[in-house]
Amino acid sequence: MTSIHRHYYDPEVDSAPLPKTFDFVERKDATAKARRAFWRGAIIFAALGFVAGLTAGQAFGDTISISGTTVSMVPSLQPGAEADVVVENFMLNGPMDDGEYPLAMGRLVVTVQFHWDYGALGGDRVIVIPPVVYVCRPETCDAIVPEAARGVVVIYPWVGM
Repeated sequence: MTSIHRHYYDPEVDSAPLPKTFDFVERKDATAKARRAFWRGAIIFAALGFVAGLTAGQAFGDTISISGTTVSMVPSLQPGAEADVVVENFMLNGPMDDGEYPLAMGRLVVTVQFHWDYGALGGDRVIVIPPVVYVCRPETCDAIVPEAARGVVVIYPWVGM
């Protein structure tokens, strides 16, 4: 009983048969295998990057810069709060960009009204207008921030009466 696929020592034949064919790897096969491995890795890396991008979009919100003041929305550390709208007024003054601007974090989108050089001290005023199912602290939903200072408006989901 001899077989061309037998690769071990056979005492009846008194020798180990050599295979009739050898599995040599040709250059084009090795190149094709390397390309497949490269593209598999690239697809996995791209998928991980896409997922990380989706989760990053939920973890941090938008930041806008208006007349030397930045307004950003970040996850809140307050118990029960959804987000913080952080207003930082730097010692820079740009053009007077009074107006309304959208600010988003995940599915939460608020409108920010900006008033430059507000009041006697020349601070910037930011009014946050949340969606209907949210409330703010302070209840006026605004922050008047003097030069080189910081203010925060905290956004909570409305839980009813």
